[in-house]
Amino acid sequence: MPPILFFTGRVIGVKDCRDRNTPDPYRYQQRVWYPYISPLDPCPPQRVKTYVVAPNQFLGFQPPGLPQYPPHKALRRGTLWPVLYSPYPPKKTPREER
Repeated sequence: MPPILFFTGRVIGVKDCRDRNTPDPYRYQQRVWYPYISPLDPCPPQRVKTYVVAPNQFLGFQPPGLPQYPPHKALRRGTLWPVLYSPYPPKKTPREER
């Protein structure tokens, strides 16, 4: 029998828009997840996990006439359109071995 998987974590840390109960994807791209921690876990748990949801996930189609970056800035940002820019947080340095 295959195992049954449940989503036990909560996604919080995203402010809601004032006119509806959905987060603004262009403003709040980094999300926080607090996974379920079992009392039987053999390893120390990772209590908080973060991830980035890119803004292109929420753009159903590309409307005509979007503002564009100048070519030099577009190459530095990795996209031609400011609405699709996502400033990913820098990677953390690896932990030192103990």
